[in-house]
Amino acid sequence: MYKAFILTCISLLCVFAGCTDNEMPTDKAMIAHFTENELAFVKLQHLISENLTGEHYPAFGHDLDSSRLLTISAEKKALLDSLLQAVGVKRVFYTGTDTQPEFMQDTIYSKRIEFLYHSFGLSISGGTKKYVYAPHLKEIISQSQAYEDSIYYIRKITTEDLDKLSKTYLQEVELYRPIKDDWYICLERSN
Repeated sequence: MYKAFILTCISLLCVFAGCTDNEMPTDKAMIAHFTENELAFVKLQHLISENLTGEHYPAFGHDLDSSRLLTISAEKKALLDSLLQAVGVKRVFYTGTDTQPEFMQDTIYSKRIEFLYHSFGLSISGGTKKYVYAPHLKEIISQSQAYEDSIYYIRKITTEDLDKLSKTYLQEVELYRPIKDDWYICLERSN
């Protein structure tokens, strides 16, 4: 009985510790990190853009992921892994050469690469802070606002501090802060 109580307490402590966003990197720290590692980020962007299959790297481990990435040479995988480690990115999401055409139709996600840097909360009520390479993001967001219902969802580009701004909304948010050219910091949060 005592052992079960201790295990329950430890489990709850782990859950609550995992739900905090105390370690969320600031915009300023992320911009400085990007500036310091810009060449590695750009090299990653080029490697991923040149006909990479799949939709995320590294693979999540199930058969479809693993089989899609079989076409990547060992040398390219080693280079991708070393660059991911150098920039401190956990996972990359992108539109690969074998992505289904109907997904490509969603202009907000086509020709875009997301570099997951930090995640917080739970999968159904949490978020991410990431680097995003997205050509034409300004035009895409202005077009998407025509059909997005801002009562439930906010998507915008801003120069304000993303962490502070996100706390002013009760809705789900997708906020972008420009870094340089087609590079952004993105804070996504779902409720």
